Amino acid sequence: MDAKDWRFPMACPACAAVNGKPHRAHTRTDALVIELRCGTCQHEWELSAPPPAVFLRRKEDRRSASVS
Repeated sequence: MDAKDWRFPMACPACAAVNGKPHRAHTRTDALVIELRCGTCQHEWELSAPPPAVFLRRKEDRRSASVS
């Protein structure tokens, strides 16, 4: 399952209740990882996906601009 398809709350793989919510997110060198916990049975599991491609442009530095 791709990260774009993740919807929360998610069905718990242990009890099937639709009460799994993210409680921690982090990255590894090769993946984006979301740790989930079921609010019903407290079962924990994780989802992972390749990190998304991100393109960042440098912001214009406006600190030196005079204010009128």
